Amino acid sequence: MIIEVLKKDLIPPHIEDVAINTLAIMEEYKIYTLPVVDGSNKFLGTIEDDSILNMDNIQQSLQFVQNTFKHVSIFLESHVFEAMQIISEHKISILPVINKKSHYVGYVTPLDIIMKIGKIHIHNSTTNII
Repeated sequence: MIIEVLKKDLIPPHIEDVAINTLAIMEEYKIYTLPVVDGSNKFLGTIEDDSILNMDNIQQSLQFVQNTFKHVSIFLESHVFEAMQIISEHKISILPVINKKSHYVGYVTPLDIIMKIGKIHIHNSTTNII
């Protein structure tokens, strides 16, 4: 389950936040995609660094590039294999995790998924040895 690899250390930018600050967060975490939320923590989509870099004025809020947001996320109750499929299909650096009310609860990375699948494989291998 996704909840087993969920990370919560990243506070997503709000739609009203200034774009240049979002770029700084991306640089700090060494990622090119970030989830964006509204004032009630509802997931609005992900923004990529290219969308910000193509803005006329990066001192403006993220509202000015909301039309570029990608609506890629996974539900908290989902399986890691579903996360792997979504990450592979959309080629994203982080996958936002949302609850049933579409509120952002955290994220997972490709490395988190690979490590979890590796643990599943090792566990299954050792239990099958006679």
